[in-house]
Amino acid sequence: MNKNEKDSEHQKREVVKDTLHMDNDSFNVRNMYINPSLQPDIHIDTIQVNTTNKHTGITIFHPKFSGKECATVNMQVNALIKKKKDEFYEMIKDEKVIYDTGMKTYEGWSMGIGPVCLYRTDKVISICIENGSGFTGMPSGFEYNVINYDIENGKKISFKDYFILNNAVDSLNIERLIGRAMGREAEFRLKEFIEYRGGINFSFDDTCVYIYLDKYDVLGWGISSIKKKYIREHINPRYR
Repeated sequence: MNKNEKDSEHQKREVVKDTLHMDNDSFNVRNMYINPSLQPDIHIDTIQVNTTNKHTGITIFHPKFSGKECATVNMQVNALIKKKKDEFYEMIKDEKVIYDTGMKTYEGWSMGIGPVCLYRTDKVISICIENGSGFTGMPSGFEYNVINYDIENGKKISFKDYFILNNAVDSLNIERLIGRAMGREAEFRLKEFIEYRGGINFSFDDTCVYIYLDKYDVLGWGISSIKKKYIREHINPRYR
């Protein structure tokens, strides 16, 4: 192989290498199960409840924000944890943990709570906390709980606050974008979510908006993401 051939072969390898390492810039971009959006400077506390005769354990990871301006959000998180624990204890009140001598493990119900999105600036807080429960060896049920909070104005950021929905065209644009992100363009109808649910569950960070559907939702379940740069014109300028 002469020098020109070697140089050509080297360039080909470099192109392949660059292609394999290119950043993903697709419309629906982030896998929150593998790579949750957790801002590293937000403190996370842990609550661990060991196995009892009723359950095999409870594990809770929850954010704790500093500053009196965040007291409302901390209270909402604490209220959510209490509510979900109470619901879990009510569900398992007649259950008993069983020890499997063959597998040498305890079988019973367990519960977990943890964040999949934690984001804070001087102006806003946006978080999503997943909670779920399940029986040993069985699929778990889960749901997503979002808190979007305007620190400066001291109020919740609703779906209608965050997105521009001034007319039918605005609503149709958002419907198409969210439907595309979820892969449900044919089934998703924004009007149903706004009228009956007050909007779809969402959170956000610097780069993306995240859409959440609980398990057993009629549209399926999971987390979808949209890069902000594709929908920036549809977001209230205050929150861009």
